[in-house]
Amino acid sequence: NLRLCALVGKGLTHGFIFDLINKIKSDSPELELIGAAPGSIKPFLNIEDACNTVLHAIQKKMYGTYNVCPRDNISVEQVAKMAMKTLNIHKPIKWRPDLVWGGDNNEIRASNNKLFSHGFDFKYKNSPQAIQAYLDELKLD
Repeated sequence: NLRLCALVGKGLTHGFIFDLINKIKSDSPELELIGAAPGSIKPFLNIEDACNTVLHAIQKKMYGTYNVCPRDNISVEQVAKMAMKTLNIHKPIKWRPDLVWGGDNNEIRASNNKLFSHGFDFKYKNSPQAIQAYLDELKLD
């Protein structure tokens, strides 16, 4: 049983980062973000690392429950600033504390020690690296 954290990578069709990119690229003069600053805080995993984890688990015949997430977390605000910098589109952030994502947790933390005890590690070592790899792919499209 592999419990994946929030995924990011080529081919995204929905979710926070997909929506964020569309908002940044929109004609709106400001970037409206749901919640209060700095927004929710959670780990992000690049889809390439998620796929490699599944393959590793099959090859090593791993049984049990494993958290599949980097060792860190990143806030909505940090992701927004990274995306604006990468896309070279800068807008003031307008926080909307009166709105919340249904089912969103304000902060997610999980240990991946059990996964790494099986000799596995990620290509993208932390959430910023996983997100930046995706943002860099967007620039190439």
